[in-house]
Amino acid sequence: MIAEYFEYEDDCPQVPAVIVGSHKIGLGIIRALGIKNVPIVSAYYSKNDMGYVSKYVVDKYFIANPIENETVFIKQLVEIGKRYKNAVLFASDDPTLLSVAKHRSILSEYFIVESNDINLIEKIIVKKNTYDIADKLGILYPKTYNPISFEEAKEYYRLMGAGCILKPSIGHLFFNIFKKKMLIIRSIEELKTAFDMIEGLNINMMMQEFIPGDDQQGANYNLFSIKGNPIVEFTAQKIRLSPPNIGFPRVIVSKWIEDIIEPGRKIINYLNYNGFACLEFKKHAVNGKFYLMEVNGRQNLSTPLAVKCGYNFPYLTYRYLIDKSLPKVISNFEQSIYWIDTGKDIIETIKSRKIEKLSFKEFIKPYFNQNTQTIFDKSDLMPLFKRFIDGIIITIKKLLNIIKRR
Repeated sequence: MIAEYFEYEDDCPQVPAVIVGSHKIGLGIIRALGIKNVPIVSAYYSKNDMGYVSKYVVDKYFIANPIENETVFIKQLVEIGKRYKNAVLFASDDPTLLSVAKHRSILSEYFIVESNDINLIEKIIVKKNTYDIADKLGILYPKTYNPISFEEAKEYYRLMGAGCILKPSIGHLFFNIFKKKMLIIRSIEELKTAFDMIEGLNINMMMQEFIPGDDQQGANYNLFSIKGNPIVEFTAQKIRLSPPNIGFPRVIVSKWIEDIIEPGRKIINYLNYNGFACLEFKKHAVNGKFYLMEVNGRQNLSTPLAVKCGYNFPYLTYRYLIDKSLPKVISNFEQSIYWIDTGKDIIETIKSRKIEKLSFKEFIKPYFNQNTQTIFDKSDLMPLFKRFIDGIIITIKKLLNIIKRR
């Protein structure tokens, strides 16, 4: 059962929503709006996505990958906009967000666009810009350097020592190639190998201190803001990441975390931010202070958690964009509810068992408490079936490639 703590005075016309990108984040948005009877159009650019087969989708379009062909991507969105005039357009990941923000003026002729302008988006998607803002506001963030060569990186490594992090200034470009969020560097040799990997790819990298502490020191501050003033706030604690220490969340629990509210509000106010955002922090295991890690200017991976806890941020965003209406918040969000990226959690727990050393009791705890899951939803099973079939096909292809190489 899903709690619902947003109360509106009036109903609104059921304007279609076009969700761009149909992977895990896109699926979360689709379901959050679908349970409110919003007609959903899925515009997806990967056939391995699973959201477009959800029961809530009334129409779907396979479109160009914005990283590979942004011009065609925008033209295809315009064609969808001609058919669904004044639909609400949601970008569900960083590649689509950047393209939508960049071409917001064109897209706004056809859609109600859920995005800030490109100048603001670049302030938060490019991490150097984010940290410059944090520095200006007196908000703690990891010590960060921007080497332009391997020789310069070696000097920074000597300053920070083993265990520092090498990460991209724009995350999705790096992840699209290496399927990793960042790299932990434990030696000069590893640093050299990493620089050899990225040579010629035109990706600006940062070297950053690793904030000590396990995965459970991570925290999310989710909010909906109007002109820099947060209207609704939600916080959660990270429990497990994939891979451990440096990856994406695979288990999160809803929890009020007071210490991240003030720095989060400062940044949102400085940006004069409109709409939904998710700010990620990590608590330093030695000094007990929270450090800003990144700011996401779109709906986040654990969207279903806030929805399950009574705060449906995609619908709040949708309603405000359509008629500027805001709900009466009739209760604080439910706490101690888990969000689980189930497949990733099971696989990572097996793969990283020697690192994490989780007891069976620790592993199973989220599953035996009230929870919501990324893909599994007993009322909407087709995305799970598709994900399962795609997984089998990918595994068979990998095995065939191994056999061919022998």
